[in-house]
Amino acid sequence: MRATPGFGEFWPGPRMHGLYAAHPELDVRVTSTIWNTELLEAGIDLEIRYGTDEWPELERRRLTREHLAPVCSPALAEWLGNDPARLAQARLLHVDGFRNGWPAWLHQAGVADRVDGGSGSHFDTAILPIQLAEHGLGVALGRWSMTEPRIAAGTLVRPFAVTMPTEEAFYVCWPSEEALRPEAALVRDWLVEQARDP
Repeated sequence: MRATPGFGEFWPGPRMHGLYAAHPELDVRVTSTIWNTELLEAGIDLEIRYGTDEWPELERRRLTREHLAPVCSPALAEWLGNDPARLAQARLLHVDGFRNGWPAWLHQAGVADRVDGGSGSHFDTAILPIQLAEHGLGVALGRWSMTEPRIAAGTLVRPFAVTMPTEEAFYVCWPSEEALRPEAALVRDWLVEQARDP
């Protein structure tokens, strides 16, 4: 299976104990990719892709329903005081490559004219922005599938009520012209089942 490092760490990673408990005989190999648009390579049965279902050459099943919301540490949320305009004095943490980012959220929150949506630090995966946000070093624009467990644990909070739905989502994909190996089909079915029970 191939997945972006951020999604691999935040979504299937914490759930894999259930897969291994149900199928102790299963060996899974996960490789990382960042914004790959090529067809699946030899030896890769499944790939997790992020987008708007634009891969007609692949079979796919949607795994997530995403919405975007700023996330940060509880202490930084207290400083922000439920005022999105105060983001002008905070470090924005960006994940480059997503279609929707800070400028779109700031527009929806009504503060795009007061907060520079391009300012802050930029990263090519979601891992470091979310970790930095947890440590109070900035505010990340979190995707629900990646931040929900940390919000539930209390290490991240949403400082504002404004959320922004997005058409982009994570999908599990595989070549349409090839039958999946039984082991790969099992992992695909497990991923789809996990998506039904977030």
